[in-house]
Amino acid sequence: MSESKIKKQVAEKKAVAEITTEIVAEKPTSVTSLDEIRAQLAGQIISIPGFKPDTEINVKIRPVDLTTYILKTNITNPLLAIAVQKVKDGKTPEEIEKDLREKLAKGDVDFSAMMPAIDAVVEEALVEPTFQQISEIAPLTLFQKMAIMDAAVGDVTGLISFRK
Repeated sequence: MSESKIKKQVAEKKAVAEITTEIVAEKPTSVTSLDEIRAQLAGQIISIPGFKPDTEINVKIRPVDLTTYILKTNITNPLLAIAVQKVKDGKTPEEIEKDLREKLAKGDVDFSAMMPAIDAVVEEALVEPTFQQISEIAPLTLFQKMAIMDAAVGDVTGLISFRK
């Protein structure tokens, strides 16, 4: 074996050892306490669009897991088919997001199949005031529901790279 190959193998082994050391060093050293978990689930106060233009309503929500709703309702996302076609057409992620926002703003998307699941998630997420308390006054608008969903479900963009 040539000296250059040996040096290359040694360099590769050192790189692997460094990466392994970094991975081991990043491991947690203690278990999260039940009180800390409860605190995370206690909820947070967010602002959602109000019922009048340029107004906001502050509500307390808690995190919601979508798994149950996806499995129970067998819903499809009407935006997904549009986004898939845009990808096939060679659009960039920024162009796709812009196009989808325009379609939403124009009301060109049929959310009727998703509404029962959206309502269920929003109802579970709202802590104070509750979904029922607000509904006694007026039904929440789609924009209000989507703001609550976005905050309660969290950032799902990580799922995109996970599924690749």
